[in-house]
Amino acid sequence: MEFKTHYTKEDADELLRWFDTEPSGSCDLGNGVVVKDVSYYIQQVRKTVERKYASSKYSGMMADLFLLKEKMEKK
Repeated sequence: MEFKTHYTKEDADELLRWFDTEPSGSCDLGNGVVVKDVSYYIQQVRKTVERKYASSKYSGMMADLFLLKEKMEKK
């Protein structure tokens, strides 16, 4: 998914549905960003995704989550 400055409720729902499968392990997102415990990370950001998906302040986090999903699907 390409970077957007605002995400929709459908975007957030898609992410949360996918992350409900509770992927585990670690994932290298590139550029020095490594999520060491994916399931813990998702637990920590879930409420933010549910409430703040449309805010441009959180667009970077949403883009990182879509990247995480993409990388985990390739594993």
